[in-house]
Amino acid sequence: MDISDDRKEKIKEYYLQEGIVQEMVRCARYREFAPTYPGGYGRRPDSINYATDFREYVERGAIAFHGSVERWKNPLLIGKIGMSKLRKDWDLIIDIDADEGMEYAKAAAKMIIKEWTDIFNISKKNISVKFSGNRGFHIGIHRNAFPSKIGGKKFKELYPELPQAIVGYMRERVEEELKKEIISIEPDMRDQIDEDGPYSVADIENDWGQRHLFRMPYSINEKSWLVSKPIKIEEITGFEKKKDARMEDIKVKNKFLDGFKENDQGVKDLCIESIDWLDSRERVKKRKKNKKRVKQRNYELPEDAMDKEYFPHPIRKLMDGLDDGRKRALFIIITFLRHVGYDWDSIEKEVWNWNERNKEELRENYVKSQINWHKAQEEPLMPPNFDSKGWYKDIGVIDEEKDKKMLDNFENPVPYAFVLQKKGKKDGKEEG
Repeated sequence: MDISDDRKEKIKEYYLQEGIVQEMVRCARYREFAPTYPGGYGRRPDSINYATDFREYVERGAIAFHGSVERWKNPLLIGKIGMSKLRKDWDLIIDIDADEGMEYAKAAAKMIIKEWTDIFNISKKNISVKFSGNRGFHIGIHRNAFPSKIGGKKFKELYPELPQAIVGYMRERVEEELKKEIISIEPDMRDQIDEDGPYSVADIENDWGQRHLFRMPYSINEKSWLVSKPIKIEEITGFEKKKDARMEDIKVKNKFLDGFKENDQGVKDLCIESIDWLDSRERVKKRKKNKKRVKQRNYELPEDAMDKEYFPHPIRKLMDGLDDGRKRALFIIITFLRHVGYDWDSIEKEVWNWNERNKEELRENYVKSQINWHKAQEEPLMPPNFDSKGWYKDIGVIDEEKDKKMLDNFENPVPYAFVLQKKGKKDGKEEG
């Protein structure tokens, strides 16, 4: 890459601003750090700990900087010690890349954030946004907003499966709305969207892997020569990259992955739902594969709604109303009722009645969004298995003694319910 001496000097002058130096060092802490030179990446792994380290890269002619999503106990030991032992934790960073124009990237970014704040009730304090430097945005959630354990596993052990699940779940949740929004921005896009989907226009990238890198905040992009500038959520709509991200005008104002509210319940709910979404998808794939192998007909839901007296004890207890675990319970209730013959009108009636029985009702827009999302699935998702981490036992609806026979013989509430119905049993006891 040929760069004029004048541009090299401007780049150096930009990076050596004290605010830029301090922000780069702060954000790079515990990350693998990768400088880019006109000839390509510097050596990997590398890291910086002090302002003098960063200044040395600048003096050597570095023009851009990337950091790992993962944080390491010592980045320089990557390749010498197993990564699972070396990994300290990681941040969630979603990369939105729109080849067709920034308006589409803005639409996707706002939809993801709206899901997080309006549906999952994630604190805005926990959501960081920055311009990627060229064609989109990075949306991040700081590691400290996540619980220390999820489903019995330490947070650091859930990489890259958990971020992959979260991104996949978000892509599915916003897909239909994003289609409509892209077409409303540019009606001529309809044919492309119908054929290739919205992510051919505004991609929410899901290629997470070990040592995944992202452009550091306040780094220059060597293709556009614009700055990967952190911005506030409310600045997304009016952001104009050629005006707002010129390095000549940049001053450190906002920070990326800085402030956070610890152990955000909304973040925890997002994690649990994403994991179960992934698990449900795998179960659907397995079921399809098994049916194809034995040449069975397509799955058909029962025509008649099952009487509630045949519902397994944990389901009955869920539907009596809860103090905690209401969002997870909602997922269980919708998926269970769908599989035991309830149509959508009946499901909605049951759900709203159940919500009134809860100690504190779930917000109306959250309930509606969950129902609509399940309606949009090509095949109904199965409820979680009894032994799924973070569900029945954590919610407190499994009685180890009363439910022992059920737990010993059945993995899931749906087949158990049909056995109870077939044998004419109520809550595990013979009729009459």
